[in-house]
Amino acid sequence: MALSTTIVRTQWTDGGPSTSQGFVIQWRVVSDTKAYELTIASDAKALRDATCGEPGDPIPGTTFSTSSITTTLRLRAFQIDPVLGSKGFVFDVTATYSSEYTWANISGGGGSDKLVLPVTVDMEAGERTMQAWRTASSLGGFAVAPSYIYGKSFDIGGTGIDDAGKPTQVRVPTMDVRISMVHDASNTSIGTLTAVYDKINTIQGTWNSQAFLHWSAYEVFCTAATVTNIRDEYYRVTYNFRWDYWRDCNQVPQYDTNGLPIIDGSTKKAKFVFWTGLNRNTSDHNVIFNNNTDAVLAKQMAKEGTYLTYP
Repeated sequence: MALSTTIVRTQWTDGGPSTSQGFVIQWRVVSDTKAYELTIASDAKALRDATCGEPGDPIPGTTFSTSSITTTLRLRAFQIDPVLGSKGFVFDVTATYSSEYTWANISGGGGSDKLVLPVTVDMEAGERTMQAWRTASSLGGFAVAPSYIYGKSFDIGGTGIDDAGKPTQVRVPTMDVRISMVHDASNTSIGTLTAVYDKINTIQGTWNSQAFLHWSAYEVFCTAATVTNIRDEYYRVTYNFRWDYWRDCNQVPQYDTNGLPIIDGSTKKAKFVFWTGLNRNTSDHNVIFNNNTDAVLAKQMAKEGTYLTYP
């Protein structure tokens, strides 16, 4: 039962980082021995296997790789159409291949053009409200600056803003940053979802122990992470980070045995005020980029917004 195949049409699409790659191949299949019926499972399978293969397969004749422009494409859908009047001897098979990788033209910046997975960033500047007894024009204006290591500090100094121990509500600047990356769970060089879980487990709830994007060490902490399936082997992994002007610390005065703030007799303000906060662990937040095909390029895209600025 010989089947002869000929490629009669191809179509290639690559729209850059905001879209995905696409490739369409159409085969003309001719049987020289028998008529095929699409209602018969074995006949439909024979036509499929002679052309495009199974969903998830690469383009025939290629193997998965991130070094060539078409080698991350996988079969997503196919269609078999009997040619009118051929009586089951001639068919057109149309296969659609696609990928979430896009070709990054970075050779102009001294790198090698390559396939990369998208990295996007959202930023939201805001404030949190809290009760405070002291303030200062800068962090250096406090005798003890807010820090990631508290615990509970020594008296913080600064300027008293309470009214005989009653605090003032203040607004502390914050910045929430969401870094979203597409993860290919089928790419063994960057790992399955187990590798993603390991990264989340490492950094969630911790301060950055190393410089991370726009921040020096110990300036941001990871508040949360989400993983959602896009399709098939692709997942969107989003990490949430927060920068806080007062390092996520709160203020608390020293209380007497009646639970009232101890007042300084001369200033009529709370006599002693301390920073309090969660004593979080630390980790290198840069490990999140290791689940991309190029960690250095992914980090740059997260910081600068595009690969066009490479290096």
